[in-house]
Amino acid sequence: MGSNSSKSVPCQAQVQVQRKCETCKTDKEINYKCDQCQVYTCKSCSIIHQHASPSHKIREIGSIQPKLVQQTTESVNQAQFSAKRKCGLCLTSVMTRYICSECETFMCIHCYLIHIQIIHCFNKRNSVSLDQQCACHKKKSVITFCYSCLMEPVCSECILDHINHLLLKPESQHLIVEGRLSKDLEFTNIVIAEIFIQNFENDLIFKYILKEVEQRENSKKTNTANYTKLRGSIEAEQIELKTNLNEIESSIYNFKQILKVMQSRLQTANTGDNTLEVLLKSLNKLPQFYFGKLLQQIENLAPKNTMETARSFGIQVEGRKKPLNMEIDLMMSYETNFTSIETIITLNHKHALIIDIPSISLGELHIIENKITSNDLSLKVLDMSVTPSKEILLNSITDDAIQLINEEGTKAFLSIRPHPEFILSVHMTKNNEIILGVKEKSTFNSLSEDGNERKTKLMIFGTDKKHKQSLEYDMYGQRLFTSPHKITSNVNNEILVIDRVSGFNGRVISLNREGQVRWINQGHPEVNSDYKLFDPTDIVTTKLGQIIVTDRSNHALHVLCEEGDLITCKSVKEQGILCPLSLDIDTSGHLWIGCENDRVTQKAKLHIMNLSFWVWRWD
Repeated sequence: MGSNSSKSVPCQAQVQVQRKCETCKTDKEINYKCDQCQVYTCKSCSIIHQHASPSHKIREIGSIQPKLVQQTTESVNQAQFSAKRKCGLCLTSVMTRYICSECETFMCIHCYLIHIQIIHCFNKRNSVSLDQQCACHKKKSVITFCYSCLMEPVCSECILDHINHLLLKPESQHLIVEGRLSKDLEFTNIVIAEIFIQNFENDLIFKYILKEVEQRENSKKTNTANYTKLRGSIEAEQIELKTNLNEIESSIYNFKQILKVMQSRLQTANTGDNTLEVLLKSLNKLPQFYFGKLLQQIENLAPKNTMETARSFGIQVEGRKKPLNMEIDLMMSYETNFTSIETIITLNHKHALIIDIPSISLGELHIIENKITSNDLSLKVLDMSVTPSKEILLNSITDDAIQLINEEGTKAFLSIRPHPEFILSVHMTKNNEIILGVKEKSTFNSLSEDGNERKTKLMIFGTDKKHKQSLEYDMYGQRLFTSPHKITSNVNNEILVIDRVSGFNGRVISLNREGQVRWINQGHPEVNSDYKLFDPTDIVTTKLGQIIVTDRSNHALHVLCEEGDLITCKSVKEQGILCPLSLDIDTSGHLWIGCENDRVTQKAKLHIMNLSFWVWRWD
């Protein structure tokens, strides 16, 4: 008994140690405490802790200077044991306070942050070789890429500089590169088309002025010597502009061919090879084509000197008329009790229905005396559309059917059974046709699979609710859609679809009533440069025919004409509008914008904008 008692004494003996930050174990000022973990930390570790455990509440408690506390030798030995254990990933002898329950691996804080963001599930087909070295830390290998920093390589040391950024899983890196190649190829087509238009308009202007000069020379009432000089300057500028446009066209054609080769290599990549790494390096070495500036440069290659000189001779020449432009001004902003406003339908200028994400529930908003109230209607809904009679069609998540909600309540409206599809989106046209975006149930969550494996289509139902048409393939036998996220129709009753290509990017597809593609829009160079992919989430059309599309990741709105060309692109970030998700135009002509949640308050904001239009042209 005595010996046992004496052996237990050292375990209960007390020693003097200093209180330190309980995460990094340094003698920093301890200003923060986690209520759930009851852990005191320094500022740096509080940021890491909040990122690792978003649901935890971290409070600033004021400075607590390091002080002496009582601690048993038993707990001291445990701390020493933890300090000596090597990290199972980087194999360094730093403090290992984390363990993955699936991998059963102890990790240091650096490796833990990497682990929770890339979720230790590497897709070998798309993985990046770990032999690539970090540019900042030469001895460290690149383990992922930061999408928020335009695909900047990230190693285990860089990770702390990207705590609140989006770090990509290897399979996501493949999608991002694929999206950029597709986007840049589309932009080369835009530039080539703009060169053709500019050449054509320049030729028309030169021909018109030369015809006027010739008529005046033949009239014998004017000084032909002056017109001879004018003719010479016209021909000189004509040659100069044609040469400059041809040089741009040649360089953009070469760039397009390089992109096509890269796209082909990415699509035919074999399992386990390093194609993605090679393409990323190649993309960084390509000539820098700033498509937005290039389009402006092409637009400036107009015969301005010739037009100005011709006007001095009394020859009136009009420049190119610009399409209708639009200005968007913020009127009011509201903070709601919802998490993210995925869809919004305005019933009038003070009342709207919304779909809240991630709960996928139907909610209601009322604006009374510049204050907003909201309530949950307890219905699980993926999408909704308003009918010409102002009733609401709901795409219920619980069955393969569309429900109708009006003053009398909610009732069944349309079922697609026995078709084996899942309804993603719904729209009713002004002619009372119902258009459904559907996807085969087995591939509902397969956005990252190869496009040919996806079975998606539009199903069109007549006013009698009978299925009359499906739009699934284009004229070349290729699938039209990856995931038809939103559907609407324009003033000409043509179909507009937001097609989500991946979780990072999408496109707008315009179809005529026969299902033929009129145009496809993948963003615009003014906003979607480099890896800033077009991220459309909702679409609405105005009474004048303009098409407004959200660009969530880039905090922007794209305004298109009926032919799919960009009228203007408005960055709304400066107006405090972040991550716009949903759009609708109310009975007063005001644009409502629903957004993702604020990271601080975890509440979504609603913004109401005033729209104004005008036409302008060159002088």
